[in-house]
Amino acid sequence: MAKAEDMGDYYRVPADCRDLNYACYFTEGAQEVSAAEEYSSHNTRRLDVEGMCELLMKLEIVREAIGKNLATNSTNEFSNTKDTKKVKG
Repeated sequence: MAKAEDMGDYYRVPADCRDLNYACYFTEGAQEVSAAEEYSSHNTRRLDVEGMCELLMKLEIVREAIGKNLATNSTNEFSNTKDTKKVKG
């Protein structure tokens, strides 16, 4: 909208006449960008259920939610898997 012209009842947006020379991005671009490995589930650290619990427990909002839930429930067991794990608060 920086180049748009106010015509009263509407805006006139001029055509974008820039060069579409994609070689700058694909064949002549920065080599370090091209050499970077893409992110995928094969090149990152995968978490199991225990690792995910440990990571989530680092968040204050999760610790507070679990603490409130522990205060209102008679048990302190939470499970999303077949294995029941006790959450340490």
